[in-house]
Amino acid sequence: MDRDKYRLIYKGYRRSLEKNFGGYISEAFLYSSYLFKRKNDPIKKFVILGFQRTGSTLLVELLDSHPLINCEGELLLNRMLFPKYFLQCNTRISNHDVFGFKLLTPHFDYQNIKNPDQFMVDLNYSGYKILKLKRRNIFRSAISLLYAINSRKFHFQHSYLEKDLQKIIVDPLELLEKLNWIEYHSVLLDRISNKLPHLEIVYEDDLMNASHHKDTVNRISDYLSIPRATAHTKLIKFTDDISHFISNADEIKTFVYETKYAKYLDM
Repeated sequence: MDRDKYRLIYKGYRRSLEKNFGGYISEAFLYSSYLFKRKNDPIKKFVILGFQRTGSTLLVELLDSHPLINCEGELLLNRMLFPKYFLQCNTRISNHDVFGFKLLTPHFDYQNIKNPDQFMVDLNYSGYKILKLKRRNIFRSAISLLYAINSRKFHFQHSYLEKDLQKIIVDPLELLEKLNWIEYHSVLLDRISNKLPHLEIVYEDDLMNASHHKDTVNRISDYLSIPRATAHTKLIKFTDDISHFISNADEIKTFVYETKYAKYLDM
């Protein structure tokens, strides 16, 4: 077995262990140390509700750079016994006045949450304000997800050079599967959020262009009723031209043009 195949198998095995047992380990570590940690009870709380590859990591980093905000990532990424209690403990040991985290719709499945609508109602009732994050172009979300999975490169910072991009080959049927999956979660996101008060953040309008970041963070600060502050991030936007990172870009475009997702190619 060559080294590259071994690495892929090892990474897949490690991710499987993390997904199945990492959450339990995180719970055990947190609960065992919780009693000895200083409790804060933040004045404001929020949750970023979205789905994969919509700019959620960028939004987390922008908000976390605000001096009053502690914004965590995917706290419920790995399966846990008591996801609500885990969130409660993380909230109480935050050393900031404002605490938030991101919750992606697939996390409901990971945590075996049968009624995500009620879960969000309970979060909102307990004081969490909801930031709904959406991306209109689900083709871009699907392509971004496939690239991240295949290249193991999920985000780009200022230091990356476009000439160093690793090109991948995309299986059209795998892309179609991801498009269907993301469309399902986009509909689920709308269904859940539309029943609750929320502030909507749209990737194309509020995050895609760095010149909009300041206004976006200001709008969120106003929604949370906290002072405005300068926010920053090291992350940068990925290239728009899929031929720069997909070897069979023409084949993919031709394939998608024959599906119900053709409209996203020209967005």
